[in-house]
Amino acid sequence: MDALLTVGEVAAILKVDPNTVYEKGKSGEIPSVRTANTSVRFIESDIRKWLEGHSRPSSSRPLFEDSLQTDLSLASYDKLFLKGGARVSPEGKTWNYPFGSVYVRLNKSGQERWYIYYRVDGIRIRKAVKNAQSRADALKILQLEVADAFRGQHGLKKPEKANFRETILSMQEEEALLKRCFKRLLPIVQVALNTGMRRGEILGLRWSQVGLAVRTNGDILAWGAD
Repeated sequence: MDALLTVGEVAAILKVDPNTVYEKGKSGEIPSVRTANTSVRFIESDIRKWLEGHSRPSSSRPLFEDSLQTDLSLASYDKLFLKGGARVSPEGKTWNYPFGSVYVRLNKSGQERWYIYYRVDGIRIRKAVKNAQSRADALKILQLEVADAFRGQHGLKKPEKANFRETILSMQEEEALLKRCFKRLLPIVQVALNTGMRRGEILGLRWSQVGLAVRTNGDILAWGAD
């Protein structure tokens, strides 16, 4: 049986905001299902099939570095850099760019496999791109490898990525956060602090999934309904 993926897990695969996944699943643009408690879930095989026919949001933006992301579609990128369009041969298709080439070939089972080609100090480098599902995937890897080779030639350092880590807030830090929080966002922040739920999961909650009770001191206690 295929695994059911959460909004957050699909967002991680597509490298987009969970809210985007939730909205596209709700509208039917991305295939989704509803569980018994009305949560939005995604069948893993459906997502893989959907990916085969669509350029993934982040992969459709070929980049040298994640820090230089621009909202540039693959078609727009081709207009700027593709040399002469796709070259078709009996073996497959090849796309030539100023810094290297991307080409696709069929393996023995008839499935597409993506490759890249470029030169470094006169040395020709050809290799298959593992897990590439589209030309955009292969093109991004080509650019990253060419960029790394350029740094190696010129003694340049690769830009450091932000080092995000899980942080557990102290009671004082939680109180300070809640005190400075916008009123309209306060319920969302309180649920996140007390449940560990992710943003997409919180925004996808329905009243049928929430139970309410009043404590003796007058506070309202909320919990997830089974």
